[in-house]
Amino acid sequence: MEVLSPCHALLNNLPCQLDAYDIVISKKLPRIAFFNKEPFKLRLISLDFKRQAVLDTLTMANNGLVHDVFKDLDQAESYVHYTGLDNMICH
Repeated sequence: MEVLSPCHALLNNLPCQLDAYDIVISKKLPRIAFFNKEPFKLRLISLDFKRQAVLDTLTMANNGLVHDVFKDLDQAESYVHYTGLDNMICH
């Protein structure tokens, strides 16, 4: 999920301010509840891979943190929230 405009949310029942260009990645997105008074925009991208090897090669590269999130064997709701990307690094 890419945040396109600032908003306030609860990620797994924890309050979080999401700023423009923040990214949240997960094997299964955590429970998210938005409580913004102003309109906001998000971009949601979903990828479905049939084979774990393809996922490992294309999306994880050498990033151990991302690898652990996607290989989460206990099926916990884990995610990575990238913030501070207001210089459009993610583009």
